[in-house]
Amino acid sequence: MTLPPPRPHLFSAAPFPEGAKTTEGQEAAFFEHYWGQRPAFLPGALPGALPLDGNELAALACEPAAEARLIEGTAPALRLRHGPFADEDLEALSFERPWTLLVNAVDHWLPGLATVFEAVPFLPPWCIDDLMVSFATAGGSVGAHEDRYHVFLMQLEGLRRWALAPGPAQLAHHKTVDGLALLSPFEPTATLEASPGDVLYLPPGWGHHGVAEGPCLTLSLGIRTPTAAELLEALLDNALERGADPTPLPLLPTFGALPGHPKGPSQPLREALARPLLDALWGTEAPTRSLAAALTRPPRQAPELETRRSEPAFHRALHRFKALLPAPGRRWQWCEDGGQGWLISDQVALPCPLDEKARAPFFRLAPLREDALGSEAQRAFAWACYEAGLLLFPDE
Repeated sequence: MTLPPPRPHLFSAAPFPEGAKTTEGQEAAFFEHYWGQRPAFLPGALPGALPLDGNELAALACEPAAEARLIEGTAPALRLRHGPFADEDLEALSFERPWTLLVNAVDHWLPGLATVFEAVPFLPPWCIDDLMVSFATAGGSVGAHEDRYHVFLMQLEGLRRWALAPGPAQLAHHKTVDGLALLSPFEPTATLEASPGDVLYLPPGWGHHGVAEGPCLTLSLGIRTPTAAELLEALLDNALERGADPTPLPLLPTFGALPGHPKGPSQPLREALARPLLDALWGTEAPTRSLAAALTRPPRQAPELETRRSEPAFHRALHRFKALLPAPGRRWQWCEDGGQGWLISDQVALPCPLDEKARAPFFRLAPLREDALGSEAQRAFAWACYEAGLLLFPDE
């Protein structure tokens, strides 16, 4: 498998009128005027085909470890079924009736889809959740709903009509139908039609209802940031991995005002516990790396990598395939700690000896192409990333 040429920036084909003509200006305009505020429709922003069609999506939906759903009918009368599915389940579906097949984390099964990430270099690697793909027949939809995260909806095949409404909607408008969180009533304020290559950005809380106008394939790139509880859980897990600090917490005489406790100077509880608890969560030696590890914790378990090459074989494969791909489910983040640069991915921490310019190709969650690795030091660090399980070749 040879990767296609690098994908153009998402904003290059559909620049924003508010931005300058440079890429940096377009990114600045997007974050200032759209991100988290209102939708942005980008016609023709994702040109070129992807290595996926409806038949391959159906095959993935039958994999035992796949996260697949089938939604039949039209809103509000929808029926939800969870996969994995048997071949006969999907073969029995009629193209004359409305239904939608969705598979999460498709990039776990088809790492070549990581070329999509080349179009969004302005997104930090740690915040990209997954690539979900849906196939729908005419009239198929998942119903009107809101998401709690940023999302880029990329039309791959066919036509889909979108209806949009600002939100979040009143609590009384949220209904649960056969396990689906829907909006009812849904009162859209705008509609648009997405053709192949078109991209729709939606901020969290915006109501949307996408209905297929014929057989169509849509890719959803979800952008998530953790809740406070999720981040605390990840930090706590990492703290326990490092080993418990045997130092007792300073609870005395903090509670000196309570009956039975010794008298003496007493600190407020929050003041007394804040520092030791934060030190326990962050780690006193590498707090920045602790945060990066927590942020890059995989949201779901990825398939095991079966094929691993020796270092000489790695360099031969790099010359053959011309690129490496992000390993399924891996997210990473660069950070500086103690004067040292690090590439962090969950429990993997790789010290990086490269200068700022040389390490730039490793910043993004996207194919690492051979022509970006012009020095021996860069290729050596690419090998370190591969050996740590962060990268793979297209045949792996």
